[in-house]
Amino acid sequence: MAYVAALSRQTGAAPDALTFAFGEFLRARFATMHPEFFEGHALVSFLKSVHDVIHVEVAKLHPDVVLPSFEHEDFPQGLVMLY
Repeated sequence: MAYVAALSRQTGAAPDALTFAFGEFLRARFATMHPEFFEGHALVSFLKSVHDVIHVEVAKLHPDVVLPSFEHEDFPQGLVMLY
């Protein structure tokens, strides 16, 4: 969040707008690099699969890595990811 705050000060853009834009960039980049993880998924179902699908694959490649855990809560307005 320190990076976001610094970028916000430099650009004048709101921190939440910067975070959202970065997430959109990463999603598009990741989908380009690894389309197999997105097959059959809308964005919400993809996000819900991160811990049980993508982290499993990362752990296979890097067995010593400590991966974050994700939980999610569904709301009528959208999905909240708990990191």
